[in-house]
Amino acid sequence: MNSDRRKELAKVFFDLAKYLLTTVAVGGFVAERLSWWVVGGAVVFALTLLAVAYFTMPTDKE
Repeated sequence: MNSDRRKELAKVFFDLAKYLLTTVAVGGFVAERLSWWVVGGAVVFALTLLAVAYFTMPTDKE
């Protein structure tokens, strides 16, 4: 039961990272000018979310 919850939580973190990077990428096409601070912050935050998702995902030891 706990393993299933951890898997679902990890999926949420992976999805959040994907949505964040997608938003910045689309914003780059739509916006006339995109601040490098915004892009850098989004990338760092997305990498943090990916790391949290990676360490949240339970290992399958059978």
